[in-house]
Amino acid sequence: MSERSYRLVLGSTLLILIYVNYPPLYYAYIGLLFFEGITNWRIPILINRLRFGQDHIIGRPALACSASALNFEAERAMRIVFGLILIPAIFFLPKDLWFINWIIASFLTLAGLVNFCPTVVTLRFLGFK
Repeated sequence: MSERSYRLVLGSTLLILIYVNYPPLYYAYIGLLFFEGITNWRIPILINRLRFGQDHIIGRPALACSASALNFEAERAMRIVFGLILIPAIFFLPKDLWFINWIIASFLTLAGLVNFCPTVVTLRFLGFK
């Protein structure tokens, strides 16, 4: 499983969660985002480790970005950033910030479809690996 296909799964899952509107599923979704971001036990890495026996990720750039300022991957940071943005939009001000859920879900879905995630590109520009 590549990061691209996993972004598509994350985005479409969030769209389904918005439609269902069942709060315990939001807890699980945000918990998964934070767990993957903090521990780096991401589902694409675990699936590829089971399939290939290594951390091979399909679609990873050939250059290893050794000149990055921070020793933290942009994919991990993306999950933490999206989790932090979703918390107030879902739990504290859902009537006022309802559009943020849709924006994040559509960004993740489109990033999975076209293999371009503006958040990851921005985080890499800021110095993440």
